[in-house]
Amino acid sequence: MKVASRPQEESQISNRRVPWWWVPIGGAVGAAVAVAATLGVPALTRSFTPPRSDAQSVSSGQDPAETDCLKDVKVVASETREKWYLIEVLYSDTCQAGWARITRYDEKAEGNLIKVRMFPRDSRDGKLVQTATEHDVESAYTTLLLRPTPHTLICADGSVSDGGKEIELGPPLCT
Repeated sequence: MKVASRPQEESQISNRRVPWWWVPIGGAVGAAVAVAATLGVPALTRSFTPPRSDAQSVSSGQDPAETDCLKDVKVVASETREKWYLIEVLYSDTCQAGWARITRYDEKAEGNLIKVRMFPRDSRDGKLVQTATEHDVESAYTTLLLRPTPHTLICADGSVSDGGKEIELGPPLCT
């Protein structure tokens, strides 16, 4: 019975070794391929901008609760007014849209109302204004306002009633 010589096999294998300097190159290429596979090749060739995948399906006047805008909503401005009332501007980068919300903490929702408005700062009474008037609630919010340009400031204002007396909640809150 003949057995193959191990030294000969080892010498054949040793002749096939990769030069040491190929190891870091192979690692870098492997990492680049992994990143490209994960992010997609276009992601490596352009600068990052927030996604607007829902921009085609979202429009001013929509209820934000019925959109994907809630997935990345942030409160971008918030102030307590007249001690009991919180006014907020909420914003979704994905949708490039905002909405306003007023919440009352005076425990006087019953029989009273909340009025809230969202508008571009340079068009306080224009056609893009979004409003909501709600009776007997502790909180009310407007419909979506798509930001006309990336540099347009959006603002919120409003009022609440207390026993028939309307309380204006100060100057617009803009962001």
